[in-house]
Amino acid sequence: MAHRAILVDVTKCVGCGACWQACQQANGHPEHEPTGFDQNTFTYLMDRGNDVYVRRLCMHCQTPTCVSVCPVAALVKTAEGPVTYDPARCMGCRYCMMACPFGIPKYEWRSPNPRGCKCDMCVHRVAKGRETACASICPTGATVFGSRGALLEEAHRRIKAAPSTYATYPATTKKIITPSMRHRCRTSPDGNSDTRWRTGTSAAIKSAAPSQTITSGEV
Repeated sequence: MAHRAILVDVTKCVGCGACWQACQQANGHPEHEPTGFDQNTFTYLMDRGNDVYVRRLCMHCQTPTCVSVCPVAALVKTAEGPVTYDPARCMGCRYCMMACPFGIPKYEWRSPNPRGCKCDMCVHRVAKGRETACASICPTGATVFGSRGALLEEAHRRIKAAPSTYATYPATTKKIITPSMRHRCRTSPDGNSDTRWRTGTSAAIKSAAPSQTITSGEV
């Protein structure tokens, strides 16, 4: 199977919430309007005003820090793309929570048999040849699932077609965590590190020119 990924383009997001509703249904979570990550929330939308919505979810990094710090291999970066979690191997150290620069993994604090909690890119659906729940329901193309290579091409195509739609970032790259964690991110002029482009899911960070695009192989 090809390396799979998710592309998120917030310029196309209308804030309908269909993605997080589908995610809750696919993972058997109780229906609720999420405002942040927790044991029943693997994705949610941040309302930035002026009809701008930023979707948050696991980045499924190319070199995930959560995987690198897990002492029992409960977290694994699969060849197919997703970062998966095996609760049977987890010993509850929560190193993953401390290591993740995006604050993704959460923990079942009130459970007598607690587990870690995060998006696994719907591996149960993808194994059957289906899209992720969030991508299958998105009405505008703001969330797209597919091969990483094809999604990077799509990201470049969208940027080239409407360069003024996407923000230009500084030419230099600012390190936001220690080099040992092998993660980099471009910082916007106002100092925020939120991105409009995420594929795989940190594959294509918004830029006005393809030459300034960071692929997930670089983070």
